[in-house]
Amino acid sequence: MPGPTQALSPNGENNNDIIPTDGSNCIPYRKNTVRGERAYSWGMAVNVYSTSITQETMSRHDITAWVNDLLGLNYTKVEQLSSGAAYCQFMDLLFPGCVHLKKVKFQAKFEHEYIHNFKLLQASFKRMNVDKIIPVEKLVKARFQDNLDFIQWFKRFFDANYDGKDYDPLQARQGQDAIPPPDPGEQIFNLPKKSQHHAASSPTAGKTSYLRGIIQSRINDLAR
Repeated sequence: MPGPTQALSPNGENNNDIIPTDGSNCIPYRKNTVRGERAYSWGMAVNVYSTSITQETMSRHDITAWVNDLLGLNYTKVEQLSSGAAYCQFMDLLFPGCVHLKKVKFQAKFEHEYIHNFKLLQASFKRMNVDKIIPVEKLVKARFQDNLDFIQWFKRFFDANYDGKDYDPLQARQGQDAIPPPDPGEQIFNLPKKSQHHAASSPTAGKTSYLRGIIQSRINDLAR
């Protein structure tokens, strides 16, 4: 347990965080420790709250372009944010080290992988004291309106917390390919069709072919 003059680090651990002894109110930072791969220099997040009266929104095209520009992605639809990967990297951009990017599934294609990413996002929200409930069950379904509403809120949250520092998204991902999640429409309408081989090899097709052979054989016998 930390002593009376020691504070917990932003992730809730005591890893020799430096605390000023002169009474000044400084943000703690982390020494080089076994687990401290990156230095922390952030405090808690600035929370944002909005109402329908004060809310300013961006078009779906503008919001997608904004995401791609900052994170070096190639998303084409808002629904592709349903993987949760982009949000995890946004949190790393705002608060370096608050998310373990190595654990983020940037090539997620399935719902359980999306949920995994959102759990990482939830952990970072808790760590940074972000007062926002993430509607995971809705977001992972890749419905347009649910994902648009959440990214609109996140854009305001980002603007309130971004300090303008440079950020290399590709380097931060350490070579991980950030392939956009499948287009929700493609998953529904572009299902593979049954091949002719599959139809011919089915039990029903086999029985039909057998009966036709017997009938044809009897016809040939009668014709002799």
